[in-house]
Amino acid sequence: MRHLALKLDAADPDLILCFDFDAAQAVLSARGKTEIPVVFRAHDDPVKRGLVDSYSRPGRGMTGITTFRCIDDKLVEIMRDALPAARRIGFMRDASIPDGGCHVKAQEYARKRGVELLDYSVSAQTDLPALLARIGYAKPDAVIVSATAITWNGRRDVIAKMDALALPALYEAQVFVDDGGLMYFGAVQSDAYMRLARAVAHVLRGGKAGEFPVSRPVQFELLINFKAKHAHSYALSAEILRRADRILE
Repeated sequence: MRHLALKLDAADPDLILCFDFDAAQAVLSARGKTEIPVVFRAHDDPVKRGLVDSYSRPGRGMTGITTFRCIDDKLVEIMRDALPAARRIGFMRDASIPDGGCHVKAQEYARKRGVELLDYSVSAQTDLPALLARIGYAKPDAVIVSATAITWNGRRDVIAKMDALALPALYEAQVFVDDGGLMYFGAVQSDAYMRLARAVAHVLRGGKAGEFPVSRPVQFELLINFKAKHAHSYALSAEILRRADRILE
């Protein structure tokens, strides 16, 4: 990725648009003397991961959006409400990414709801096959899959494993449902891309990227996909069906 970032920097474009954290980080590290403005879309917390100085004044010639919010406990709530009988829920995440205590909050919430939250963490793409095998051995009642580069890149394998095990899964990225997953809760994608477009327009109109605030999601939605394999056999609760913003049938 660094090689591509160096080529982009040498081409001296008016703006570089990055669609994940790693790409934005590569562009930042490959910069020459000219500070080409960067607009990014990321799921991680760009402040905690050191990409920008702050949300209000990001600096470094960068701005953009993040779909990150501390919603791990909300994901547990939704899964528990969707499947009231679930007592052992797995949580797939990237433990190498700082989350500001979000997962600890989720564990505390799970204990209050009488749920054992099983920590399925990875730190590299090569860890994913072994982790999926581990889930198969453990046989949790359901699985929550957080949005990380590892789960995103391996999403088809993740979905296939959930289908093979007939495990209901809640995903934090809509692309999982687009590819056949059962449920999604997270930022409204149309709103996210509208905010990204505003950041791009600001820069192309002559504004400084580093002075344009990085925006975070304020609109969320719950999507249930009854086209997913085994979807009708999971007996999702009437309550969660009422709460759903969209149901695909």
